[in-house]
Amino acid sequence: MQDAKRRTQVVKAVDTIIGKTTELTGTIKTSGSVRIDGKFKGEIFTTADVVIGDQGEVTAEIHAVNLTIAGKVEGNVEVKGRLEIVPTGTLLGNATVGVLVIEEGARLEGQIEMINKEGQRVIKQAEAKKEAVAN
Repeated sequence: MQDAKRRTQVVKAVDTIIGKTTELTGTIKTSGSVRIDGKFKGEIFTTADVVIGDQGEVTAEIHAVNLTIAGKVEGNVEVKGRLEIVPTGTLLGNATVGVLVIEEGARLEGQIEMINKEGQRVIKQAEAKKEAVAN
């Protein structure tokens, strides 16, 4: 769990931060990275990375290069690079991704579509519920 927390805290440079005590509704359009530790409803469009901290609660459509989820996201996501859901993270929605990492303990409910570098859809998973658990 310590590694997951450290990963969500280390981002190259964060341009937009929604703090733990902040609630925001609307559309974020940016070329910089976004970190959400509070509550957000709406849409996020960025040509950089998005990190949802372990206290973050997001109900939104997210378009980003990379997305790390340690909190809760309800909505569809489109990630050109890597979608990572850490042990404290939950995604309730469909995802289109380049790379998918679901760590033990993470929760995912939705469909996953993987895209290769040429933009071609290569894998589509239609499993309704998936939860990574220890054996």
